[in-house]
Amino acid sequence: QNTHISVSGIYKSMNQAFGMTLGEYILNLRLTLAEILLKEENTSIEKIAEALGFSDSAYFSRCYKKYRGFPPRRAQDQ
Repeated sequence: QNTHISVSGIYKSMNQAFGMTLGEYILNLRLTLAEILLKEENTSIEKIAEALGFSDSAYFSRCYKKYRGFPPRRAQDQ
């Protein structure tokens, strides 16, 4: 039995199920993993940003602060 669903249908379903776009969902997952790494690892912000696929640590820091309300360095210190 084949189920056919369009790409736009997948995006619409994601938005309905999670209240966010697929891109926002993926970014949220990456930032959640970053929180774990910042708290539990003795790893630099630069290495965490690289490991999570951010183009550079400054972009990672901006995204983290925008969505979490504080910079990653503060999360690292907690």
